[in-house]
Amino acid sequence: MGAFSYCSSVTSLKLPEGVTFIDEGAFSFCHSLTSMVIPEGISVIKSGLLINCTSLTSVTLPDSVTVIEDYAFQSCTALPSIRIPEGVTSIGESAFFNCASLPTVTIPDGVSRLGPFSFYYCAELASISWRGTLYTDNTVFNNAVKEAGVADEIVWSRRFE
Repeated sequence: MGAFSYCSSVTSLKLPEGVTFIDEGAFSFCHSLTSMVIPEGISVIKSGLLINCTSLTSVTLPDSVTVIEDYAFQSCTALPSIRIPEGVTSIGESAFFNCASLPTVTIPDGVSRLGPFSFYYCAELASISWRGTLYTDNTVFNNAVKEAGVADEIVWSRRFE
């Protein structure tokens, strides 16, 4: 677990400019956390950074982010929106798994990889927008999509069964 995991008294975080690294799971299971601002200079949202922060309703990602690792926002069940920066190229396994309040997602053109289960169990997900070629498998949006947009091309890494 991370340095501030299970810290129930934290409700809002704005990390200072100059921070360039946040370790895996640093704020996981902070059930009272409602908002977080991550500063410019962070390029990787590490695995499990905000996993199971069930009260999180606002997160600001800087334009410097290029990778969202596995489980980064898993089970942030109150999160109503997320702006994925244009520079992101990879979204990891289960990165937004069970973000049950997320109604829409726009995947930037540069994203070429969505990990398995990345938007699995996003029960309110009704709109997905992206363009370009996406290499993924058929688990990405399982049990999630009410009405999905259409990509220019989806290249599945395994066959539908």
